[in-house]
Amino acid sequence: METTPELLIERISGIFFSKGFQKISMDELAVTLKISKKTFYKFFPSKEQIIRECAFTFMQKNIDALQIIVSADENPIIKFLKLLNHLGSNIATINKVWLKDVRTTMPSLWSEIDEFRKVRLEASMEILYRQGLDHGLFKEYPEHFVIRLFSVSIRGIMHPDFILSTSYEPKTALMDTINLLLTGILTEKGLVVYKEIQTRI
Repeated sequence: METTPELLIERISGIFFSKGFQKISMDELAVTLKISKKTFYKFFPSKEQIIRECAFTFMQKNIDALQIIVSADENPIIKFLKLLNHLGSNIATINKVWLKDVRTTMPSLWSEIDEFRKVRLEASMEILYRQGLDHGLFKEYPEHFVIRLFSVSIRGIMHPDFILSTSYEPKTALMDTINLLLTGILTEKGLVVYKEIQTRI
């Protein structure tokens, strides 16, 4: 079977996101993946490198998915809801153990992830907001204010401190919060479209 760093990162991500990484050694990973330690260390000289690659590979896949959603030929409100549903589903795929490990052992990594996500997320939100304005679905507010409001809310709910400190299901919290924000910027026309879409979901 072909073994490449990319394939290994995909398999390791499945392990880390479900079990965390703090208690799993490099040697254990090599045994689990059925690869010689020599080859494994050749690909990945350090555990920190593996953790970072898992995190940013996951993030890049999700950014690519968001770009597909944003560029689709659909109603901006539908695309907005698809984007949020995608983000919410992503939260559900990552175990709290992973988040706890990142928060306690690699806090600087989370800062990098958050900044990476902030830039990409705000770019997507900006496009959708402008599309909504063009279709007469969104009220016109200062663009920077609207984009940052949504960005801060989404990133706050997806932050380890929030997820680890509440019994509120993160995906539900995300959808409820954005529902409040979204209905706040919809025009009368937008509200009608939104209600119609809600009946089909």
